[in-house]
Amino acid sequence: INPQILAVEAALTGRRDLVYQAAMMDPHTAAELPIDSIRAMCDDLIRAHGKMLPAYKAAPVKPVKMPAPPDNLAGWHVAGPFENAGPEKQCLGLGQVLPPETGVDLKAAYKGKGGKRIGWLRVKRDAIPSSGFVNLVRLLGPAETAVAYARTVIVSNGRRRVRLLLGSDDGIAAWLNGKEIFRLEAARGASPAQNTVVLPLRKGRNELLLKVDQKNGGWGFYAQISRTSGVRSGR
Repeated sequence: INPQILAVEAALTGRRDLVYQAAMMDPHTAAELPIDSIRAMCDDLIRAHGKMLPAYKAAPVKPVKMPAPPDNLAGWHVAGPFENAGPEKQCLGLGQVLPPETGVDLKAAYKGKGGKRIGWLRVKRDAIPSSGFVNLVRLLGPAETAVAYARTVIVSNGRRRVRLLLGSDDGIAAWLNGKEIFRLEAARGASPAQNTVVLPLRKGRNELLLKVDQKNGGWGFYAQISRTSGVRSGR
């Protein structure tokens, strides 16, 4: 709720720097724009609504330095859709244990939804927009009552803890180096940073596996990590 708190304080005090901070703290804004562009956007909006916002007509206040936005994870392989409907053709959510959860083999083939033979698909970097949204409908095709897996590797030059920011349509579970670290049953649309998970990275390669549930409609996820030197993804 920090963006809302800052927005209220900006309204009460008339401080333009708080307007900047409220926008910068919003995870979707930070995922789309660098800090200078966020500040310029706020100036443009205040100028356009000047008659409605007379308290903000003064010259802009020098903004407080904000933390760098998170990095979108890259280097994904995805597999799906897997059948995920029960006897009454209702979605089983995240409860069904499927082969990728017992060990990822990027050369493996699986029985997918409708009996189709499926395997791991490498996601090219240009297939993911700057927002970081991995669109599973576009990559795997439309599906309902299904589930898919996404796998990447995070390389760290030492042991450290970083924040993993997740957003999903619909539910999502996550494993780090074979250990489950997060699970959320949900029916929702995706937006960045809906959930935050602490990743205890070991030195070297760390395998991150996500499982994304699909009930109907849109399907996909966001996965970002706090910007930290000595950490990279997609290897």
